[in-house]
Amino acid sequence: MAGAGISVSANLPDFRSKGGLYDQLRQTTKITAPETIFTRDFLKEQPSLFYSVMQQLKTDHVSPTLTHEFLKRLQDRNILRRIYTQNIDCLEHKVGIDESLLVECHGTTRRARCDQCRTFISKEKYFDQANPPRCSCGSALRPDIVLFGESLPESFQQHKSDFQNADLLIILGTSLKVNPFASLPKLIKPDCALLVINREFPKSLQLHRRVRALRSRLSGIKLRKHVFLGGDCDTSVRWLMQEPGWAQQVSV
Repeated sequence: MAGAGISVSANLPDFRSKGGLYDQLRQTTKITAPETIFTRDFLKEQPSLFYSVMQQLKTDHVSPTLTHEFLKRLQDRNILRRIYTQNIDCLEHKVGIDESLLVECHGTTRRARCDQCRTFISKEKYFDQANPPRCSCGSALRPDIVLFGESLPESFQQHKSDFQNADLLIILGTSLKVNPFASLPKLIKPDCALLVINREFPKSLQLHRRVRALRSRLSGIKLRKHVFLGGDCDTSVRWLMQEPGWAQQVSV
């Protein structure tokens, strides 16, 4: 499970922390609740401002981080079952994660689509315009991201099988505050190991840890350890990669 914290070292601000995107939008737009910008109602009512904010999500100039490289190494060694990412920055795709192994839970800016008829267009046709572009049907165009109140993509529906059959769950760079993404760790078995790499241990996991311990006692299944590495993702991942000798091959 990956969040915005894995892209911070690529100079991409996360959404919720101090100085993050929401903080920046409060200052530049004077909107006290910037979350409302990421809604269909806002798209329809203020298309120009919506388009201006979307321009800030362009990542053509951004390269993947060491943490993205780590995920690619897991894939290359055939030990990666799936990546569930909250990120819309496309860096997992850019580092070479196979499409079949990637679930972009909150959508992607790799393409855009019509808000009504769902006709898809390239990101270039959307982002490289002076004014908010419109579909041939007359409706507003938007990046193919999940706005508040919308359903998650169809690929998300495989999550139960993935999490219930996992041997190890790695949670990277996310505070786990947005559902249904935040609820996914509840699906893992007591004997699934858990590694959390983040600046802070997510509060939602504290209760989950106690629930897993209880389930373990009731079922008689040995509870695997929770391991927490605090700090920046790249720093922790660099230390992790020393053990199997991957760090000597790192190009990022």
